[in-house]
Amino acid sequence: MPPTFNPGGHLYFVFVDRVRSLRRKTSIEVTVPLSPSDPIFSVHFPANPMLPASLLLEAFAQAATILIETSSDFRLKAFPAFVRSAKFHRVIRPTGPPLSIRMDAEQWEEDASILKGAALQGGMVCGSCVLGMATSPLSGFFGPSHREGLYSLYRHWLEGAEIEGFAEDPRSRLGEARAS
Repeated sequence: MPPTFNPGGHLYFVFVDRVRSLRRKTSIEVTVPLSPSDPIFSVHFPANPMLPASLLLEAFAQAATILIETSSDFRLKAFPAFVRSAKFHRVIRPTGPPLSIRMDAEQWEEDASILKGAALQGGMVCGSCVLGMATSPLSGFFGPSHREGLYSLYRHWLEGAEIEGFAEDPRSRLGEARAS
């Protein structure tokens, strides 16, 4: 799993590595790299490693968060409000093909959205869910000293992504955020 930003200098629990495609307020597709050397697989389960369902739900939520926060021009912080449904169709292995997650907006409001997701490994659906995501002003979650790390993570995620539906490329907004 990719390294992640933490203001204290430690890197934890970000499962999304790259955004492949992003359509404003519509959909996102991300990659989630898995490696047999990831610490989670030493305990879940060493002789038969598989991604825990709870971490797959977290990866769904992270993809939804990226879609919502980018679509709001980084004004809003998104966070899970509810899981309407979650199904785990097949085991996700760290030794298999890369994992991709796609989230599609079913309902979009300024303060909350509902997104439907699917996780695929090797073209096979491994899991699906419907998430309710709430939002609140980003300023209540990240102070100025933390924003550069957050924007750096977004620059990494969005590098090379296919981006549609934005009046201005969100990557340029991150450049402006860095300059200010």
